[in-house]
Parts: sequence; structure tokens; C-alpha cells
Amino acid sequence: MQGRWLSEPTRLFGLSTPVIGILFCLVLTFATLSLLKPKYAWDSTHYIGCILSALQGGTWEEKRERTYSYLSQRYPPDVYRDLTTAGPGISTYREFMSKSAKAFELTQPVYCYKIGFVWPAIALTWMGVDPHWALRLLSAIPAAVLFGMTAVWLCRRMDARIAIPLSLMGMGFMLYQTARYEYPDSLTALALGAAMIAHGKAMPRTTGLLLLAAITVRADAIIFVGAYLGVATFFCQGPRRMPFWQAAVPWGIVSLLLYAGIVAVMNPPGYKAVFSHSLISQTPFLQISEPIVTFEIYLEILIRQLGYLMVDGIKLLIIAPLVLVAYWISRRHTELQIYGEIGAISVAMVALHFIIFPYYDPRYYSAPYLMMVVGGGTVWTTLLADRLTGFSVLKPSIGGA
Repeated sequence: MQGRWLSEPTRLFGLSTPVIGILFCLVLTFATLSLLKPKYAWDSTHYIGCILSALQGGTWEEKRERTYSYLSQRYPPDVYRDLTTAGPGISTYREFMSKSAKAFELTQPVYCYKIGFVWPAIALTWMGVDPHWALRLLSAIPAAVLFGMTAVWLCRRMDARIAIPLSLMGMGFMLYQTARYEYPDSLTALALGAAMIAHGKAMPRTTGLLLLAAITVRADAIIFVGAYLGVATFFCQGPRRMPFWQAAVPWGIVSLLLYAGIVAVMNPPGYKAVFSHSLISQTPFLQISEPIVTFEIYLEILIRQLGYLMVDGIKLLIIAPLVLVAYWISRRHTELQIYGEIGAISVAMVALHFIIFPYYDPRYYSAPYLMMVVGGGTVWTTLLADRLTGFSVLKPSIGGA
């Protein structure tokens, strides 16, 4: 009878009232802390610039002045100073940006093309929400929803005493930190995480639409779409396996068309320009002319970033092999296959993105990190609990469905 109070179902999500209460409190705490402890991160400067420019227009000098005037009034003085001056260990980038209308103009397209994030922020501001609060809401709430959605999904399929800690562990892999940034990464994570849950339910159309939504938030999410299509086509089993010609190719074409449409309308900088600016030149603004990125330069950057990954991303390097082993083991256990597949998809997303754009920023990967822990953790927990104690982690009524 021990733990029965956690398993007696109610009508809401098919979970017991205590479990629903615990999850509600966790999600509410997550969202509240994320909203009340913003990062005031550097990129929010330009997202606010996108919002104010769209609503008020003007010359680029007026847009720059309006943006920095807003920041000086709404951000804490020490934060504003950090965003506009070159302190120890910081390049002149921020100071130059705050004074040069040309630099501001050349950099804005890097941010404003993320229509799935910027347009809702513009709409919220138009309705009367403060621009910075609009960014905070669009970052904290999606991350909290993703955490809650994942926890509910797990609790419906396994013992809540395992599902809730597993969800919290996944959240600890950068999801909470991502929620505090005023960036589009939380919305991207929500779309990607929901897509993987839909994949687990064998809902290919929903999965595809959610992946397309991720592209509208961050165009580089097309890399994640490619990773998903590859794994789903060649490594997934049963109803989750994606037929190549009937499904993978059409979804790939639609993704490319959406990406091309966003690029054509919003005119963001190209791959080489972003690569050079982010990883090589460190100039105060994006180069107008097409920069040179040779294979030798790419290889040098890749090796350097792998060095950072060995230090800052050591958790990923430890967990990723365990997740891949869990995927291989899960192929022999029908009830565990969806969890192994979700873990493998997540590893593929991180690996492919890092290879194409070798820059280790864990915010990019918050959803794959979460799903690595959820997918691989479910496989290992289920097998170890059964082997060591005979305890059944998965609910027999749902299992791996």
C-alpha cells in the first residue's frame, strides 16, 4: 500500500491529486523564480531594439538612441554599465554598439529574423506589456510549460516517485538557466521537447508541425530537424519509424522551404558571416562583405571548441554515451524503445548542431539535454530497478505506449 496515494488516478491527466499538486507547485515555482531572477543578458539589447523599432520606426540613429534610452531607464545601473562599456576582459564590442548607429543597424537582422519569438514580443508590447517583461514572459513561461509537460508525460507512464526526480534532473541540465535568459531558446526548447513527446506517442504530423514551429523561433533549428529525420528514418522502430520517401523527404522539403522563406523575407546574415563574427573576427559588428571560412579555419575552431566542451560540457560528454548505450539496450525491450529513441534523437541533435556550428552554448541544447536525461534515465532506471529490486518502474497499463 506504500505509495498508493501517488498512484490513485483522478480525471486530470489520469494522475492522483497529490501528484498533480506536487507538479503544479514545481511548475509554479519554476516559472516564478525564472521571472523574478532575469539575467539581463546582452542579446536582450537587440531584441528590445527589434520591438521598439517595429512599433515606433525612425532612422537607425533614432532606433539606437531609443533602445539605449530604454535600457538606461529600466535596467539596473550596474547592468546598463556592463552592456555599454568595455570592462576588464570584455572587448570593445558593447561600447562600440552603444555609440554606433551603423553597428546597431548591421547587427539587428541577427535578432529580428527570429519571428516566432520577436513577433509575439512585439504583440505583447503593443498590448501594453513592458518590452523587457515581454521577453521575460516568453522565456520563463515556455520553459516552465516544457518542464510540466515532460513531468506529466513521465508520471502517466511510470511511478511518480521516479518520474518527478527524473524530470527535476532533466530541468537541471540548463533548462532553468535558459528560462532566465530573455532569449528565444526557451520557446525553441518547448517546440523541440513537445515534438519528441509527440514522437513517443507516434504522432508524426504533430511532431513535424512542432519542428517547423521551432524553425520559426530559431532558424538554425533546421539542424535539429535534420537530426530528427535521420534518426526517425533509420533507427526508430514500429509506428515511430518514418518512411523515407513518404514522410522524411516531404517533411525535409517543407522545412527547407520554411527556412528559405524566412531568409528571403527577413534577410538575416549568412552562415559564413555569423561563423566569422562569432568564432573568428570578434569585430564590433557583422562584416558587410562575405568573409572567408576555409576548412582549415573551421577545423581550428572545432578543435578549440572541443577543448571548451571537455571542461564546461563535461556532463554532456559523460551522459551522451550512457544515453546511446541505453538506446541500444532498449531495442530489445519493446516497452523501453520510445525512451531509448528519444535519448538517441537528443544526442543526434546536439552532435549535428555542434559539428555544423562548433560553438558550445548549452542554451541551444536545453531541450535535447532534458530529453537525454528523461529518455536514457528511464531506460537505465527501469532496468536497474527490475534487476536489483524487482520494482516495476513503468505502469503496466501504459508501459511504453
